[in-house]
Amino acid sequence: MLKKLFAAAIILLGGSAAFAQTSPQSAVFLDNYMYGYRSNAAFQSEKSFFGFLVNDIGMSASSNVGLSNFIFRDATGAAVIALNNKVPAEQFLSKLPQIAVLSEDVNYSLFSFGMRKDESFFTLEASLRQDMYGSLSKDFFAFLKDTRLKPVYDLKETGLNTTSYFEIAAGYSRTFAEKFTVGARLKFLLGYAHSNIRFTQADVAAADGIKLDADGQMLVACNMLEMGTHVSDLSGKNVLDFTTPPVFVKKFSPAGYGFAADLGVSYKAMDNLDIYLGVNDLGGISWHYNTVGHVKGHYENESAETSFDSVTDQLEEEIKKLQGFSDFERQAPIKAFEGLSCSLNAGVKYRMPFYRRWSAGLNGYYKIGGPASWGEARLGTTVTPLDWLSLSANIGYGTFGTTGGAALSINALGINFFLSADSYLGGLGAYTMPQEEGASAPAMQVILPYNKFRFNVQTGLTITIGDRHSPFAI
Repeated sequence: MLKKLFAAAIILLGGSAAFAQTSPQSAVFLDNYMYGYRSNAAFQSEKSFFGFLVNDIGMSASSNVGLSNFIFRDATGAAVIALNNKVPAEQFLSKLPQIAVLSEDVNYSLFSFGMRKDESFFTLEASLRQDMYGSLSKDFFAFLKDTRLKPVYDLKETGLNTTSYFEIAAGYSRTFAEKFTVGARLKFLLGYAHSNIRFTQADVAAADGIKLDADGQMLVACNMLEMGTHVSDLSGKNVLDFTTPPVFVKKFSPAGYGFAADLGVSYKAMDNLDIYLGVNDLGGISWHYNTVGHVKGHYENESAETSFDSVTDQLEEEIKKLQGFSDFERQAPIKAFEGLSCSLNAGVKYRMPFYRRWSAGLNGYYKIGGPASWGEARLGTTVTPLDWLSLSANIGYGTFGTTGGAALSINALGINFFLSADSYLGGLGAYTMPQEEGASAPAMQVILPYNKFRFNVQTGLTITIGDRHSPFAI
């Protein structure tokens, strides 16, 4: 059972890929890019534009662990999973972060409009956004490896958080004295789904039998779904029913309302040098949690043995007793404010004086999101050989190791197409899923990044309007 649990953790942290607000780190270096104001509210597009449905779609996934954290080589060179007795506990655990995190985001723009006029720039857009992160504590893996390593294992950093909302944003930026550009975007947020599973206590002790103590809460805000309940046979409490799917309610209404803001400033220090600083997503949503569950309990079996196999067997044998321990008691709906994962960005861009169509830049980014916080610095270069074509390449290093990126923007015949990608640069490995003995079907293999990773891709098609404000003129 523990091997299956371990395999599920590998897939969760190393192999998930989903839609996701993404930050286009490669696109920030581009010329001819319409949506730079999303990275920094002071950025202005070179032309006015209009987009609908296919104007901007972004997807990303990242994790601070990879296959190399869970697969090792034994003395013969054969690959073994970290739970194998041939892998010392210290070797396995020394490679793990304190909190292993998978983060996934999505930004899908439904409508966007930008109007550029001399020194001013106005934008209006509507988007669907989603953020998700899951986390597992280092003690979780330590417990799976050997129940005798510590007297108590702290698992409270294990959790799951998802947020989905509709965003309407209006922005304005203006250049003063041909030097300073300041910008702001104000956002009205309609939350349609949010869930958060968190623990203030989750302790497991197995030195003298098995002892479990937990105090946790599950919050779900979604007016389209209703989770059922049943009376627990063990505790007699009215608890959330995880055995049947939630009931779909045929109505749509927001489960929360909120506001947020992006702020940015850019300064032209020299004719060829721009310096910028910005902060995004300052704000949050007040959610109405229609499903609230609370678990608080203590489980103890002093007669339990503590070997790896015996703990597995006893957990399976006493699953009915543990069911009462894990029941989330249904509680009254509540309202609570949840802040967005805000981000900071800063950088410089320098145009070569001998060829202004060639530029180099340095961009720093940091996202504040609790256990899913991350940051990186990225060095990029861009060349725009033709007025309608801009190409960029870059390399970055940060929380998820070394990443490479590339982007292009084509602006011709009144249409702008862009494509931006940030990619993990390490190797890939195949993980063979464990099977029951005697299984006839071949074992399934999953291709996963070998090291911690980040993937991000963003693309869109936009209609451009009016004259171009060329960045190449002195």
